[in-house]
Amino acid sequence: LTADLSGTVALFDMNKPGDPVQRWRPAPDAKPAIPAGQPTLGFHRFQNGVVVYSVDNRAIVAVQPGQPQALWVIDRNPRDYDLLAIAIQDDLLMTTDLAGNLSAYSSDGKLVNQHVAKSRDLLPRCSAARFGPDTLILPTTDGSAIFLPALRKATP
Repeated sequence: LTADLSGTVALFDMNKPGDPVQRWRPAPDAKPAIPAGQPTLGFHRFQNGVVVYSVDNRAIVAVQPGQPQALWVIDRNPRDYDLLAIAIQDDLLMTTDLAGNLSAYSSDGKLVNQHVAKSRDLLPRCSAARFGPDTLILPTTDGSAIFLPALRKATP
């Protein structure tokens, strides 16, 4: 996968050099609409092949090879902090924003769990990472770290 500044994402076949085998472009008339803007924070793949990325550190877009349009798009509230990092952990999309809020999404774009930062004094430096089976560690800009319970799918 590659992306350009216009927000177009292209899928190439590594075994067949040449033109991309598929493209996804920002288009306001498509449903769900891929927002215009620069793809950021890299591409991340779920086990089922769904690929997610961020647009301008704000929206989250999911595409799947073979599907002509985005599968889902999460437009963040304008009052939300920009995303700092996204990563796939335990087949959940983990997002970390600049305030240290963590959210976990399934491959179908459903919010399955979240941790809202209680303090705005400790700013995250990067994505939260697994630290043992039941704990996440969130490194902060002052060199300390916050230990949090792992975000898992909520059980009914």
